Parts: sequence; C-alpha cells; structure tokens
Amino acid sequence: MKKPFFVVMFALMELTQISAQKIPIPNGFSLIKSVVEDLDKDSVNELVAAYNTRIVSESSSENIPRMLVIYKKDGVNWTPWIQSKTALLGSQDGGPMWGDPFESIEIKNGILIIYHFGEEVQNAP
Repeated sequence: MKKPFFVVMFALMELTQISAQKIPIPNGFSLIKSVVEDLDKDSVNELVAAYNTRIVSESSSENIPRMLVIYKKDGVNWTPWIQSKTALLGSQDGGPMWGDPFESIEIKNGILIIYHFGEEVQNAP
C-alpha cells in the first residue's frame, strides 16, 4: 500500500516543480498562453509563450499585435531562443464577427501547433 503513495507523492513533486517555474513576461506584455514540452527532441523541455505586446482591457476592440517566444532552460532561468512577431494573428484579426482568432498552442511529437479561427475574407477583384 505504501508504493502507490510514493508514486503519487513523486508525481505531485514533479507537478509542483513544473508549475513553480516562473514564466517570463516582458515589460508591457501580457501572457495569453504557455506550454512546456520537448520541442526539439533533445529530452529537455522548452517553454513556448504567446503574448499580447501591450496590456489592454478585455473589452477593448483595439487590434493588439502578438509575439510568440520559445525559451530554452539555462540552469534555473528561461532564456529566449526563438521569437516571432508574425506567427500569431493580432487580437482582432479574426474579423468583425469572430474578433480574437487565437485558440491555443500545443507541442505534439516535437511539433509546435498554433490554433487560430475566424471568418474568411474574400479579396475584391
């Protein structure tokens, strides 16, 4: 009966260590979503963070640019590895009907997947 208890305690300790790692948030940015998984298949987890590049109220209709940052672990700190200002759509790029197109990010089998949605806009002839 003691064995399952130790397994549960170990799992809780691992979960606490992962959640205790501070996610860096650049000044003036707000965190939308983050995920920690092994992205480059080196058996070391990376942190992928999606940010609004400005802090605004949720009721704002302003289109806020976004930034995606992938961090590598440097001892106990996360160090920026790759940054993109074009990987994520802006906060209102889903169009007037859908608004914010960002759904989520995930890492699956070493592949970063970004989920967006919104209405399709036809180009005028």
